[in-house]
Amino acid sequence: MAAKRKDMPLPILPHGLRDQFRDRQIAAIKGEVTKKYAERIKAARGTDAKRALKAERDAEIARLIEPLLREREKDTPWCL
Repeated sequence: MAAKRKDMPLPILPHGLRDQFRDRQIAAIKGEVTKKYAERIKAARGTDAKRALKAERDAEIARLIEPLLREREKDTPWCL
């Protein structure tokens, strides 16, 4: 039975569904990181400190979603 499952083709999701799921993942990552930095930004004194924390937050978001964006570039309807 296990050998039979091995030979079965993998299910391929439609391109639109993959994009929607990836967009939800990106939105969730942005929300988590924003929430994590919200208190620190609020507690920071001075505009320079707040700008630095916002830049750090944006860099972390970019670092975390970069693999998903790279996947999106590779994942086109024509590559299937």
